[in-house]
Amino acid sequence: MQHQTGGTPAASAPAYFSAYENFALTRTQTGVLTVRFHTNGGPVTFTGTIHSQFPGLLEDIAFDRGNQAVILTGTGGAFIDAIDGPSLGDVTKPMASDVDYMEGRRIVQRLTDLEMPLIAAVNGPASVHSEYALLADVIIASDTTVFSDYPHLAFGIVPGDGVHIAWEEALGLNRARHLIMTGGSFTARQALEWGAVAEVVPLEEVLPRAQAIAENIAAAQPALPGNDPPAPQPPDGRRRRPRPVPRSTHRSQPRLPPAEIGNKRTWYYSPGLLYEGLLSADWG
Repeated sequence: MQHQTGGTPAASAPAYFSAYENFALTRTQTGVLTVRFHTNGGPVTFTGTIHSQFPGLLEDIAFDRGNQAVILTGTGGAFIDAIDGPSLGDVTKPMASDVDYMEGRRIVQRLTDLEMPLIAAVNGPASVHSEYALLADVIIASDTTVFSDYPHLAFGIVPGDGVHIAWEEALGLNRARHLIMTGGSFTARQALEWGAVAEVVPLEEVLPRAQAIAENIAAAQPALPGNDPPAPQPPDGRRRRPRPVPRSTHRSQPRLPPAEIGNKRTWYYSPGLLYEGLLSADWG
Protein backbone atom coordinates (compact mmCIF):
# COMPACT_ATOMS: atom_id res chain seq x y z
CA MET A 1 0.00 0.00 0.00
CA GLN A 2 1.30 3.45 -0.88
CA HIS A 3 0.85 6.49 1.34
CA GLN A 4 1.80 9.85 -0.12
CA THR A 5 1.03 13.45 0.70
CA GLY A 6 1.29 15.24 -2.64
CA GLY A 7 5.09 15.26 -2.89
CA THR A 8 5.78 14.97 0.82
CA PRO A 9 7.76 11.81 1.64
CA ALA A 10 5.62 9.01 3.06
CA ALA A 11 7.82 8.93 6.15
CA SER A 12 6.52 12.40 7.13
CA ALA A 13 2.85 11.43 6.79
CA PRO A 14 0.81 11.20 9.99
CA ALA A 15 0.98 7.81 11.68
CA TYR A 16 -2.71 7.08 11.12
CA PHE A 17 -2.19 7.12 7.34
CA SER A 18 -0.80 3.58 7.58
CA ALA A 19 -2.68 2.37 10.66
CA TYR A 20 -5.83 1.03 8.96
CA GLU A 21 -5.44 -1.94 6.63
CA ASN A 22 -8.49 -1.36 4.44
CA PHE A 23 -8.11 2.39 3.97
CA ALA A 24 -5.54 3.96 1.64
CA LEU A 25 -4.88 7.60 2.46
CA THR A 26 -3.20 10.26 0.33
CA ARG A 27 -3.08 14.02 0.84
CA THR A 28 -2.07 16.91 -1.38
CA GLN A 29 0.02 19.85 -0.24
CA THR A 30 -3.17 21.92 -0.13
CA GLY A 31 -4.75 19.61 2.44
CA VAL A 32 -7.11 17.54 0.28
CA LEU A 33 -7.24 14.09 1.87
CA THR A 34 -8.42 11.12 -0.22
CA VAL A 35 -9.69 8.09 1.70
CA ARG A 36 -10.05 4.98 -0.46
CA PHE A 37 -11.72 1.74 0.61
CA HIS A 38 -9.85 -1.36 -0.56
CA THR A 39 -9.11 -5.01 0.14
CA ASN A 40 -5.51 -5.98 -0.65
CA GLY A 41 -5.33 -3.04 -3.05
CA GLY A 42 -8.41 -4.08 -5.03
CA PRO A 43 -12.16 -3.47 -4.72
CA VAL A 44 -13.23 -3.63 -1.10
CA THR A 45 -15.09 -6.44 0.59
CA PHE A 46 -16.71 -4.87 3.62
CA THR A 47 -15.83 -6.66 6.88
CA GLY A 48 -16.26 -6.40 10.61
CA THR A 49 -12.74 -5.00 10.80
CA ILE A 50 -13.67 -2.08 8.54
CA HIS A 51 -16.84 -1.51 10.55
CA SER A 52 -14.90 -1.34 13.81
CA GLN A 53 -11.94 0.71 12.51
CA PHE A 54 -13.82 3.34 10.52
CA PRO A 55 -14.90 5.38 13.59
CA GLY A 56 -11.30 5.59 14.78
CA LEU A 57 -10.09 6.69 11.36
CA LEU A 58 -12.74 9.41 11.18
CA GLU A 59 -11.67 10.67 14.60
CA ASP A 60 -8.05 10.80 13.47
CA ILE A 61 -9.09 12.73 10.35
CA ALA A 62 -11.17 15.16 12.38
CA PHE A 63 -8.33 16.01 14.76
CA ASP A 64 -5.74 16.48 12.00
CA ARG A 65 -5.78 20.18 11.16
CA GLY A 66 -3.82 19.47 8.00
CA ASN A 67 -7.01 18.18 6.39
CA GLN A 68 -8.87 20.95 4.59
CA ALA A 69 -11.23 18.71 2.59
CA VAL A 70 -11.89 14.97 2.47
CA ILE A 71 -12.71 12.74 -0.50
CA LEU A 72 -14.27 9.33 0.14
CA THR A 73 -14.07 6.77 -2.67
CA GLY A 74 -13.74 3.09 -3.51
CA THR A 75 -11.29 1.08 -5.59
CA GLY A 76 -11.70 0.00 -9.20
CA GLY A 77 -15.25 -0.10 -10.48
CA ALA A 78 -17.16 -0.26 -7.21
CA PHE A 79 -17.66 1.99 -4.21
CA ILE A 80 -18.69 -0.84 -1.84
CA ASP A 81 -20.64 -3.79 -3.28
CA ALA A 82 -19.37 -6.86 -1.42
CA ILE A 83 -19.60 -7.87 2.23
CA ASP A 84 -18.30 -10.65 4.46
CA GLY A 85 -21.36 -11.16 6.65
CA PRO A 86 -19.92 -13.66 9.16
CA SER A 87 -17.06 -11.27 9.98
CA LEU A 88 -19.60 -8.92 11.54
CA GLY A 89 -20.55 -11.50 14.13
CA ASP A 90 -23.89 -13.14 14.87
CA VAL A 91 -26.21 -10.14 14.83
CA THR A 92 -29.01 -12.29 16.29
CA LYS A 93 -27.05 -12.31 19.58
CA PRO A 94 -27.44 -9.27 21.86
CA MET A 95 -23.71 -8.68 22.40
CA ALA A 96 -22.77 -8.75 18.70
CA SER A 97 -25.81 -6.69 17.80
CA ASP A 98 -24.95 -4.05 20.40
CA VAL A 99 -21.38 -3.78 19.13
CA ASP A 100 -22.50 -3.42 15.51
CA TYR A 101 -25.07 -0.82 16.54
CA MET A 102 -22.52 1.20 18.52
CA GLU A 103 -19.97 1.15 15.70
CA GLY A 104 -22.53 1.99 13.03
CA ARG A 105 -23.87 4.90 15.06
CA ARG A 106 -20.39 6.32 15.56
CA ILE A 107 -19.55 6.10 11.86
CA VAL A 108 -22.60 8.13 10.88
CA GLN A 109 -22.08 10.65 13.66
CA ARG A 110 -18.42 11.17 12.90
CA LEU A 111 -19.01 11.48 9.16
CA THR A 112 -21.54 14.23 9.75
CA ASP A 113 -19.44 15.85 12.49
CA LEU A 114 -16.39 16.40 10.26
CA GLU A 115 -15.59 20.10 10.25
CA MET A 116 -14.01 20.00 6.79
CA PRO A 117 -16.07 19.48 3.59
CA LEU A 118 -16.69 15.85 2.60
CA ILE A 119 -16.84 14.92 -1.10
CA ALA A 120 -17.96 11.44 -2.17
CA ALA A 121 -16.47 10.07 -5.40
CA VAL A 122 -18.83 7.16 -6.02
CA ASN A 123 -16.98 4.98 -8.50
CA GLY A 124 -19.61 2.35 -9.21
CA PRO A 125 -22.17 0.23 -7.36
CA ALA A 126 -22.86 1.15 -3.74
CA SER A 127 -24.93 -1.74 -2.44
CA VAL A 128 -23.25 -1.86 0.98
CA HIS A 129 -23.33 1.21 3.24
CA SER A 130 -24.40 3.62 0.52
CA GLU A 131 -25.14 6.06 3.34
CA TYR A 132 -21.40 6.73 3.60
CA ALA A 133 -21.62 8.39 0.18
CA LEU A 134 -25.05 9.97 0.53
CA LEU A 135 -24.06 11.77 3.74
CA ALA A 136 -21.33 13.72 1.92
CA ASP A 137 -21.60 17.45 1.24
CA VAL A 138 -20.90 16.97 -2.47
CA ILE A 139 -21.55 13.70 -4.30
CA ILE A 140 -20.01 12.90 -7.68
CA ALA A 141 -21.22 9.57 -9.08
CA SER A 142 -20.11 7.55 -12.07
CA ASP A 143 -22.65 6.67 -14.72
CA THR A 144 -22.15 3.03 -13.67
CA THR A 145 -23.30 3.68 -10.10
CA VAL A 146 -26.35 1.92 -8.68
CA PHE A 147 -27.37 2.60 -5.09
CA SER A 148 -29.05 -0.17 -3.10
CA ASP A 149 -29.11 -1.79 0.34
CA TYR A 150 -28.30 -5.43 -0.22
CA PRO A 151 -27.12 -6.73 3.19
CA HIS A 152 -29.91 -5.91 5.63
CA LEU A 153 -32.82 -7.68 3.98
CA ALA A 154 -30.56 -10.48 2.74
CA PHE A 155 -29.43 -11.12 6.33
CA GLY A 156 -32.97 -10.86 7.65
CA ILE A 157 -32.42 -7.70 9.71
CA VAL A 158 -34.01 -4.26 9.72
CA PRO A 159 -32.19 -1.71 7.51
CA GLY A 160 -30.04 0.38 9.81
CA ASP A 161 -26.54 1.82 10.19
CA GLY A 162 -27.97 5.16 9.07
CA VAL A 163 -29.03 4.04 5.59
CA HIS A 164 -32.68 4.55 6.49
CA ILE A 165 -31.99 8.14 7.60
CA ALA A 166 -29.63 9.02 4.74
CA TRP A 167 -32.01 7.71 2.08
CA GLU A 168 -34.95 9.61 3.56
CA GLU A 169 -32.94 12.84 3.60
CA ALA A 170 -31.58 12.37 0.08
CA LEU A 171 -34.59 10.84 -1.69
CA GLY A 172 -37.63 11.94 0.27
CA LEU A 173 -39.51 10.05 2.94
CA ASN A 174 -41.97 7.94 0.94
CA ARG A 175 -39.63 7.10 -1.92
CA ALA A 176 -36.93 6.02 0.54
CA ARG A 177 -39.29 3.87 2.59
CA HIS A 178 -40.58 2.13 -0.52
CA LEU A 179 -37.09 1.37 -1.85
CA ILE A 180 -35.74 0.20 1.51
CA MET A 181 -38.68 -2.05 2.35
CA THR A 182 -38.82 -3.65 -1.10
CA GLY A 183 -35.07 -4.04 -1.59
CA GLY A 184 -35.16 -1.56 -4.44
CA SER A 185 -32.31 0.30 -6.08
CA PHE A 186 -31.77 3.52 -8.03
CA THR A 187 -29.23 4.57 -10.62
CA ALA A 188 -26.94 7.56 -10.60
CA ARG A 189 -29.12 9.22 -13.24
CA GLN A 190 -32.20 8.76 -11.07
CA ALA A 191 -30.28 10.11 -8.08
CA LEU A 192 -29.37 13.17 -10.13
CA GLU A 193 -32.99 13.73 -11.15
CA TRP A 194 -34.10 13.41 -7.52
CA GLY A 195 -31.41 15.80 -6.29
CA ALA A 196 -29.53 13.15 -4.33
CA VAL A 197 -26.19 13.62 -6.13
CA ALA A 198 -24.53 16.71 -7.57
CA GLU A 199 -23.05 15.34 -10.80
CA VAL A 200 -22.91 12.16 -12.88
CA VAL A 201 -19.77 11.64 -14.98
CA PRO A 202 -18.01 8.73 -16.72
CA LEU A 203 -16.22 6.35 -14.36
CA GLU A 204 -12.73 7.51 -15.28
CA GLU A 205 -13.67 11.12 -14.48
CA VAL A 206 -15.18 10.56 -11.03
CA LEU A 207 -12.08 10.92 -8.87
CA PRO A 208 -10.45 13.73 -10.94
CA ARG A 209 -13.70 15.70 -10.80
CA ALA A 210 -14.01 15.19 -7.04
CA GLN A 211 -10.37 16.21 -6.58
CA ALA A 212 -10.89 19.38 -8.62
CA ILE A 213 -13.90 20.35 -6.52
CA ALA A 214 -12.05 19.58 -3.29
CA GLU A 215 -9.05 21.65 -4.35
CA ASN A 216 -11.29 24.62 -5.19
CA ILE A 217 -13.01 24.35 -1.82
CA ALA A 218 -9.71 24.03 0.05
CA ALA A 219 -8.28 27.05 -1.76
CA ALA A 220 -11.34 29.19 -1.06
CA GLN A 221 -11.79 28.49 2.64
CA PRO A 222 -9.62 29.83 5.47
CA ALA A 223 -7.36 27.39 7.22
CA LEU A 224 -9.00 25.44 10.03
CA PRO A 225 -8.35 26.80 13.53
CA GLY A 226 -4.99 25.72 14.84
CA ASN A 227 -3.51 25.52 11.34
CA ASP A 228 -3.31 29.24 10.55
CA PRO A 229 -0.15 30.55 8.84
CA PRO A 230 2.03 32.87 10.93
CA ALA A 231 1.31 36.58 10.65
CA PRO A 232 3.76 38.53 8.45
CA GLN A 233 6.47 40.28 10.45
CA PRO A 234 7.96 43.76 9.84
CA PRO A 235 11.23 43.91 7.88
CA ASP A 236 13.20 45.25 10.85
CA GLY A 237 12.95 41.83 12.52
CA ARG A 238 10.89 42.99 15.49
CA ARG A 239 8.07 40.57 16.18
CA ARG A 240 4.62 42.10 16.04
CA ARG A 241 2.43 41.32 19.01
CA PRO A 242 -0.81 39.61 18.01
CA ARG A 243 -3.91 41.75 18.26
CA PRO A 244 -6.12 40.58 21.12
CA VAL A 245 -9.29 38.82 20.05
CA PRO A 246 -12.36 40.58 21.48
CA ARG A 247 -14.40 38.41 23.78
CA SER A 248 -17.81 37.38 22.58
CA THR A 249 -20.41 39.64 24.19
CA HIS A 250 -22.54 36.79 25.49
CA ARG A 251 -19.59 35.22 27.31
CA SER A 252 -19.30 38.33 29.48
CA GLN A 253 -22.77 37.67 30.84
CA PRO A 254 -23.25 35.67 34.04
CA ARG A 255 -23.72 31.98 33.36
CA LEU A 256 -26.68 30.18 34.85
CA PRO A 257 -26.60 26.57 36.03
CA PRO A 258 -27.12 24.00 33.26
CA ALA A 259 -30.66 22.97 32.45
CA GLU A 260 -31.15 19.24 32.26
CA ILE A 261 -33.27 18.31 29.25
CA GLY A 262 -33.54 14.53 28.95
CA ASN A 263 -30.00 13.26 28.66
CA LYS A 264 -28.76 16.51 27.09
CA ARG A 265 -27.05 19.16 29.18
CA THR A 266 -27.60 22.68 27.83
CA TRP A 267 -25.93 25.89 29.01
CA TYR A 268 -27.85 29.12 28.77
CA TYR A 269 -26.61 32.66 29.26
CA SER A 270 -28.52 35.65 30.51
CA PRO A 271 -29.92 37.88 29.26
CA GLY A 272 -31.73 36.43 26.28
CA LEU A 273 -31.16 32.72 27.06
CA LEU A 274 -28.43 32.51 24.43
CA TYR A 275 -27.74 28.89 23.59
CA GLU A 276 -24.13 27.86 24.16
CA GLY A 277 -24.55 24.53 22.40
CA LEU A 278 -22.96 22.30 24.99
CA LEU A 279 -24.46 18.82 24.68
CA SER A 280 -23.32 16.08 26.96
CA ALA A 281 -25.21 13.27 25.25
CA ASP A 282 -23.01 10.25 24.60
CA TRP A 283 -21.86 10.57 20.97
CA GLY A 284 -19.16 7.94 21.37
